[in-house]
Amino acid sequence: MSGYPERGRRTNIAGRMDDGDGNEMRDDLLPCLRCPVTGSPLRTGGPDGGLVSEDGSRSYRILGGAPVLIDFERSIVPPPGGESGAILQRQAARRKPPLAWLMSGSRRHGSGQNVTRMVELIGGTEATPARLLVIGAGSSSPEVAALAADPRVELVATDVQPGTDVSVICDAHELPFADGTMDGVMSQWVLEHVVDPERVVREIHRVLKPDGIVYSEVPFMQQVHFGRFDFNRWSPSGHRRLYRWFDEISMSIVSGPGMALSWSFVWFLKSFPSREGGLSKWLGRFGRVLTLPFLLCDRWLIRRPGSWDAASGTSFTGRRREEPVEDAEIVASYRGLNDYYLSPESD
Repeated sequence: MSGYPERGRRTNIAGRMDDGDGNEMRDDLLPCLRCPVTGSPLRTGGPDGGLVSEDGSRSYRILGGAPVLIDFERSIVPPPGGESGAILQRQAARRKPPLAWLMSGSRRHGSGQNVTRMVELIGGTEATPARLLVIGAGSSSPEVAALAADPRVELVATDVQPGTDVSVICDAHELPFADGTMDGVMSQWVLEHVVDPERVVREIHRVLKPDGIVYSEVPFMQQVHFGRFDFNRWSPSGHRRLYRWFDEISMSIVSGPGMALSWSFVWFLKSFPSREGGLSKWLGRFGRVLTLPFLLCDRWLIRRPGSWDAASGTSFTGRRREEPVEDAEIVASYRGLNDYYLSPESD
């Protein structure tokens, strides 16, 4: 890919040099990093070996090999090391016990194939890997792990807190990257946790190259699952309109009606206790076991058109464009069966 800086020493996904100390940043990232406040380039030489803005007005520390590029005066993201930040970091780093997937209540279908297709679309090779930005990589989905091992991809993994898979700590509302520096951007189950998702999508559009590819997964029918940091939900049409500055390549259901029904029943049971605790956890486990057959139905149900009206979550793959798609085109792309206003029975 033309325009990329020369790759330095072999780096791992966490952003630490394999032959350097644990606080050294990836040397291939610096040319595309920008100050989240001024938008100016960053340089080394900041306090304690951190980064500093071009005019010297802003400095940023490096934590575990990842620069902390967040304007905490304007962001709701808690600083790393604080009480809230420590909780988020522990949640991201927590190892899941064996068979945790069985009790999680979450099933995603087709995500791996969708991400594989995205990698093909961005066109990287082993000789010239494509630069792919992942927003919210701290929980390390199987797709992020596969991307980290793919020699066709130069992975830039970001999150709001430190993590073993995080190269840059940043707030997606102000991505600290120069315009047009990414071949692809991936966001899985992140936009529901940002206060201004349209602003985040504008940032995605900004950092992508002219024909860059975006891959997004968002929830539709889901209960609150991240406490105070849970803000948004989208119908499939809402998901499409969120990415109206992108041509649609494909959309799919990744979590079906069975998952939506399971979550509803589990949260119905968990609403009885007056506080989170042992009883709430046991009721949740009981509900997940009881509704496991619903989850298993999704492998078949997601192929049915009616599932678009009841899905738990959807995916979107798109290519960057210079003008937004017309709303009439988005309305016409409705895929479900509940088209009441166009139905003969609606009279």
